[in-house]
Amino acid sequence: MGNETRALSVEDAAKAAGVGRTLLFEEIRKGRLTARKAGRRTIITLDALDAWLQSLPTSTDVRARCKLDDRPEAQPNCQRPNASLAVRRPRST
Repeated sequence: MGNETRALSVEDAAKAAGVGRTLLFEEIRKGRLTARKAGRRTIITLDALDAWLQSLPTSTDVRARCKLDDRPEAQPNCQRPNASLAVRRPRST
């Protein structure tokens, strides 16, 4: 066996997938992403990460669902950006 990486920490898996750690922990908790434990450390195999990524809907799938039912409560992923969630800059003192 060479020097191949076969598993990643949650932080490294999040970076590799382009998502946040919180999302990965949520997906693990919901059983959609398989993780392993090595002592206290949570690791994700590359195969598990690849399978999870492949299970995600494509942007085409999401747009198609939004067109079928345009009600915001019907499809939370279809909601338009909320202006109240805009990034606020700290006040200068």
